[in-house]
Parts: sequence; C-alpha cells; structure tokens
Amino acid sequence: MKYLINSLLTLAKLQSSQIEFEFEYQSIQEVIQLSMQSLQPLIKKTRIQIHIEELETCFYYDESWLQEALSNILKNSLEQTCSRIDITFLEHQQYLKMFIYNDGEAIQEKDLPHIFERFYHTKKQQGVGIGLALSKEIIEKHHGSIQAYNDRNGVVFEILFPRYQMNNKFKVS
Repeated sequence: MKYLINSLLTLAKLQSSQIEFEFEYQSIQEVIQLSMQSLQPLIKKTRIQIHIEELETCFYYDESWLQEALSNILKNSLEQTCSRIDITFLEHQQYLKMFIYNDGEAIQEKDLPHIFERFYHTKKQQGVGIGLALSKEIIEKHHGSIQAYNDRNGVVFEILFPRYQMNNKFKVS
C-alpha cells in the first residue's frame, strides 16, 4: 500500500511538473546497468537470459529518474512468461532509439493502447498498473516517447530520446 501511495504521489508530481530533473550528458550503458542492478533479485529468481547491445552513446538524462523508468519497463518484462530479454539500439544524428524486447506472450491488441495508462493492467499482469504510467511520464519529461507493440513472437518497448539538450518542451501548432 505504501508503494502504491508513493508511486501515485510521484506520478502526480511529475504530471504537474513539480519535480526538477538534473540532466547530465552520460552514457546510456550507465543507466541500464543501474537498472539491472536494482532488479538483480528478480533476475536471479526468473533466470531469464538478458542480452544488452554494447553502445557507448551518450545523451542528456537524469540518471535516477531514467533508472526508475527503465527499471519499471524491465520489471514488467521480467514478470512475463519469457525466456529472453534483448536491449538494442538504433542511433541517429538527432535521436537514440532503445528497444526492449521480450519473447513472452504478446499483449492483446485491445490492451496495447492502454498499457501506459494509470491503473490499467491486463488479467495476467501483476501489480496495480502504475509502473508503466510512471515510466511513460518520466520518458516524456526527458523529451522522449515510448510505445509498445507485438513483434517476433514477443513484445517490444520502443523508446526514443533526443540526443540534444532541451530546457523546455515546445509544441508546434
């Protein structure tokens, strides 16, 4: 119950821009390794094989917040019935795409548009439906975007990050 209340408060603060991010130019590998470390007990318990593509690319991010977002996504993948998780990248001059693939059961098409909504969870999902909503909000505060889709007998979380620093988000009309 305490986790739920804290997560809801954090999500509300993020959505109302009450949390300031401290962006630093860092390697993507650093935050992935921190996320993996925080999930070690679950990784050992599940014995899921995890492959992370080596990439030394850097971009601007807040380490603690992005670790929270990636940990939630990875935890979601680890809790699925899968045997493998792959983290790969696509580099572009202006952005970096991260793909987190698991070979678990596909997400039903009716659920896909809703998995990043607060309190939404599928019948087979554990938890209360806060983790992915929190991850989406954190990624968007990094001026990025996230989507999930079924692919190659599994599920892909595709995350896009800009490679330059922005202080404010601008809307184009």
